[in-house]
Amino acid sequence: MDNEAAKKAQTIVKKLLENDSFSQWMGVDVVSVGEGSCKISCEVSEPMLNGYRVTHGGILFSLADTALAFSAATFGQIAPVVEHSISFTKTAVLYDILFAEATVVHQSHKLFTGTVQIMNGRNQLLAITKGSLYKKSDEITFP
Repeated sequence: MDNEAAKKAQTIVKKLLENDSFSQWMGVDVVSVGEGSCKISCEVSEPMLNGYRVTHGGILFSLADTALAFSAATFGQIAPVVEHSISFTKTAVLYDILFAEATVVHQSHKLFTGTVQIMNGRNQLLAITKGSLYKKSDEITFP
């Protein structure tokens, strides 16, 4: 990716996060952005725990969903998620730092397909996801 494309991808992800109230509530930070890839993180806080006192699966899924959407957005097209599945491998606990690394692994005329790995700060795999995003003809713009 050339410098201009890299800068555009970073700007898109930055603006999307600024407009994303839920990800802000989760405390999402952008770790890295590349064309077709995005790594984000957040720290598990008390409201993110379920009745078993481990991180609610919806938090991991939401983090993965955000990373997947951001990775596809780096191409500059609006691309809503149309399918996304998750397999959990390990639980996360209070104060864990979670990392979601998304990569677009395939593009067709109308779809992006991507994968996400969610790890904790101890480099343990917590979940793997796969999803598809519909490529709209509209470019991403911000007011």
